[in-house]
Amino acid sequence: MNTSTVDNSPLKDEQWAIKSFRPLLKALHVQDMPSPPEFTLLYIADYRHLVIQGMGHCIIVIERYALPQDVGGMLITSYNKRNNFFLLHILINQELGKQDAATKRNNKIAAVHEFTHTTAALCAVGRTKSDELVKRLKEIFSAKSHPLLYADIQKVAEELTGTLLGKLQQPAAKPKKPYFEDAHYRLGFEDFPISYPVFFQDLLFSKELFEEYFTKEIIKNCCKLIYENDSTGLGEIINTICHNIANDKALSVEFVISKTIDNIMSHYIKYKKQRDVLFEVSR
Repeated sequence: MNTSTVDNSPLKDEQWAIKSFRPLLKALHVQDMPSPPEFTLLYIADYRHLVIQGMGHCIIVIERYALPQDVGGMLITSYNKRNNFFLLHILINQELGKQDAATKRNNKIAAVHEFTHTTAALCAVGRTKSDELVKRLKEIFSAKSHPLLYADIQKVAEELTGTLLGKLQQPAAKPKKPYFEDAHYRLGFEDFPISYPVFFQDLLFSKELFEEYFTKEIIKNCCKLIYENDSTGLGEIINTICHNIANDKALSVEFVISKTIDNIMSHYIKYKKQRDVLFEVSR
C-alpha cells in the first residue's frame, strides 16, 4: 500500500483500543436497546479523540430488527459519497430483547460481537486518505458482511463459559482456538496489531468493569487471602461479587470468575513481592 495514502501514527495497543472504543459501547446501551422502531445513533464527530484518529465521518446506528429466525445480529456498512460519511449499522434480532438470563447473555454476545466488527471498520476508515482507498474499503466491507447466526452465539457462549475449567485444571495448557479468529474481524487497513478475539473478551469484561466492583480494599484483601492460602475465604468473596457482576452485565458466571482471577493475579504478583521484601527485612 502506498504510504502516502495512510497515516504514519504509532501502532495502537490493546489499552488504546479499550480506552478509545469502550465509551462508544457504553453509549450504545446494548443491554437496554429500545424497541422497534426506535434506535440508538452515535455521531463519531462528537468524540474528539476519534476525530483526531480520522474517524469523524462515521455514524453508528444500533437497533433491534426482525431478522431471519436463525440470525442473531449483523453489521451493514454503507458510504454516502455526497456527504462523505460511513454508516455503520448494527442490527440485533428483536427476539434477543427478551429478559430471561440466557437471552440477555446471548444479546450481549451478539451486540458486542457486532460492535467489535464496528471498531475494525472505524480503524480501517481512519486510515483511508483517498477516493481509491474508500472504493477498496467499500469492496472489503461488502465481502465481510455476513450474519451472526444463533449457532455462532451459542458456540461463543460455550467457549467463554469453558475458560475457567481449563484454567483451574490445566493451567499450563495452551488456550483453545477461539471460535472466531482474528481474520474474521480484520479488514486489512488497521494499524491494530492486537488480537480481535482478545479485544472482544475485554469489551465484555474490561479492567474498568472489574474495578467498578473490586475496590482497592477488596483486591488487597483477596491478595492477602491468596498469600495466606485461604482458598475458602477467597472463594466466598470472588463468588459473591462475580455472581453480582454476571447478573448486572448479562455474562456467564464462569467467564466473569475467569477474568476476575486474571485481574486479581496481576495485582497479587506485586503484593507478593512487597510481602516477601518485608519478610526478608524482618528476619
